[in-house]
Amino acid sequence: MRAIADILQSFEPISLAQMESVKLMNRIDTKYAVPMAVLPLILEAAKADYYIQEIDGKRIATYDTMYYDTDTLDMYARHQ
Repeated sequence: MRAIADILQSFEPISLAQMESVKLMNRIDTKYAVPMAVLPLILEAAKADYYIQEIDGKRIATYDTMYYDTDTLDMYARHQ
């Protein structure tokens, strides 16, 4: 099975400038938890219908998310 980075390189890229033309489209973020072993299969199936955003030649970006809540996760509990 090909490595994830190799699969991402096989996607057609889309730049930030090109994204300007589609920024008014509805965006829906849906998150799924899947085993890492399944991810290459999902990516291979998706590449015919999706682009990958490329910024400064990079297709993989790291980011940190900071969640503000109490130690007992009160805001999360109230939201649920």
